[in-house]
Amino acid sequence: MYKNFVNKYLEDVKWATKEISKKELWDVSGRLKGRSNQILKFDVRALKKDDNERQTKKGSSKTKADKILMKDDVLNLWIIVDVPTLHQYIVESQNPVITLEILKQLDWTIVLKI
Repeated sequence: MYKNFVNKYLEDVKWATKEISKKELWDVSGRLKGRSNQILKFDVRALKKDDNERQTKKGSSKTKADKILMKDDVLNLWIIVDVPTLHQYIVESQNPVITLEILKQLDWTIVLKI
């Protein structure tokens, strides 16, 4: 699923080993084509359903990822969230539950068509 994003939107791609992915909490690194010269680390783990059937993704402030990738299947969008901005929002709002709508409104969030 996320390989489609990687193939379409990233260049200079390097996949993390299982050990690095588990320890540093990122999955793939690369440059956003036509958007960045910087090589970024992405957390591309899929969303999972919780006990209330909501799509969720757990995160950690210890992640080495620069960006978190989410997929909005309803609107057919990739949502790329800036990790420091997300962490700042969580601390300031004291709300650890973040919806896709909130993510789309954060500074430095990038929304791309699938």
